[in-house]
Amino acid sequence: IRKNATQRYGNRTLFKGGLKFYSTLDARMQQTAETALRKGLETLDRRLGFRGPIGSVVQAQRGAWTGGPAHPISGASDDISALADQLLPDQTYGAMVVELPKNGGVIVDLGPVRLPLEDKDAKDVRAWRHEEKKDPVRLGDLLPVRLGAEQKTALIAQRPVLQGAMVVMEPVTGRVVAMVGGYDWTTSQFDRVTQARRQVGSSIKPFIYAAALEAGKSPIDRMYDGPYSVTTATGVWTPGNYDNKYMGNVTLMTALAYSLNTISVQLAVQVGLDRLIEIMRGFGIHSQIPRHISISLGTPDLTPLEIATGYAGIASGGRRVTPRFFDLVTDTSGNVVEDLRDAPPGPQVISPEVAYVTTSMMKQVVSRGTAKFAMNLGRPIAGKTGTSANYRDVWFAGYTTDLLACVWVGRDDSTPIGDKITGGGIAVPIWLEFMQKAHPRTKVRDFPVPPNVSFARIEPWSGEPTGPYADAVWMPFVRGSLPNRFLSGPPIRSFDNVVPAPTPPPVAKCSTLSCL
Repeated sequence: IRKNATQRYGNRTLFKGGLKFYSTLDARMQQTAETALRKGLETLDRRLGFRGPIGSVVQAQRGAWTGGPAHPISGASDDISALADQLLPDQTYGAMVVELPKNGGVIVDLGPVRLPLEDKDAKDVRAWRHEEKKDPVRLGDLLPVRLGAEQKTALIAQRPVLQGAMVVMEPVTGRVVAMVGGYDWTTSQFDRVTQARRQVGSSIKPFIYAAALEAGKSPIDRMYDGPYSVTTATGVWTPGNYDNKYMGNVTLMTALAYSLNTISVQLAVQVGLDRLIEIMRGFGIHSQIPRHISISLGTPDLTPLEIATGYAGIASGGRRVTPRFFDLVTDTSGNVVEDLRDAPPGPQVISPEVAYVTTSMMKQVVSRGTAKFAMNLGRPIAGKTGTSANYRDVWFAGYTTDLLACVWVGRDDSTPIGDKITGGGIAVPIWLEFMQKAHPRTKVRDFPVPPNVSFARIEPWSGEPTGPYADAVWMPFVRGSLPNRFLSGPPIRSFDNVVPAPTPPPVAKCSTLSCL
């Protein structure tokens, strides 16, 4: 907020002018976002395994530890801090290893109580070896733990070495209602929402598909997912899919839902890098974007705020959305200096129809693709996961009609997080944890449909017209973009025989497009 205010008013006015800024941040959402990100990072850290003891108690002092007061670990570091006289469920404690039973368990002493580690944690602790000395965990070693279920077990509670960021905004107004720049502000003041430029991976693909739709493609156009090579100035580049498998002929809606890399590259070649970069710039992405075909797989390094801002542009009907950190500025007398609540909408970057169809394709990412876990929110959601090369960064940005949130997780040194770590498996659960607790309890609404959009009932895998059945989907089309392969009768003159606009669309006047 201070940085944004300084940019608008300058240091002198900001610190000596007596201005009062009314922030857009929502205290409840901010707390919920902080909790969700911390919980997600701690869960992932547990999944990645035990990293070793935090210290040890010499033989002569172990008797004093046993039966003594608890030893809480401060929130600021993993050093053993002042003593405490009670055990709290959310506090991390230093626990001394007192038994290593033959059955593979681990018994630890927290001072007031002795508890076994939970089975998975005990297995990880027993399997650990010192990186250099190759020593195992021994009696007297100190482990960071928290109380488990009903305080009958202990859980390893390492301070995560991973970092993350979350930014939450209203997708139409751009009001930033929550922003978390890392795991713990007390240990790192680096704001990863606005300062960390990280490789975005497949999070870039909605912009590519929007450019393709603008160029006349439709969600049910088919392209071949298979080995594909591009000749560049530096040689021949042959991208592959995440799992090195291919799906053959697929519709664009399926290609985005399953994040097929080869289709993304082909689309970028067809629409051209200039228009793709122009769209991203139009949506407020300012970081450097190399003019290379590899940007189609997300090689640019962008901030979480830039991804959120770009997605907000799609969600808001194709208009640029400017992130807003305060609503109102007044002077010392209470006079309004600036009222940002009445700011006019941003310029149109893509048409409302293209933006809506892009959103509908992003809904397929959630309903049947890489972000399916987000469906547990119980609302219409559009979004896209992202995983960068070698699993260094994972992303998920998703939005409803009311709220947009972007989550990034990675390591500050850009080393890999771990094998097969993906945005769908890591970032989506953090996003959902936040949304389930913080999303406004508004009426469940689907995204508003602009003019010049019509619907056809489609079989989701083949993209062919179909009658009513459980897996059929109503797919929107920008008027005039219906593929020619659907025409079995006279040429289409209008879309009047396909039901337009309502959400969800009612039963069409005909179940196939052959009657058009």
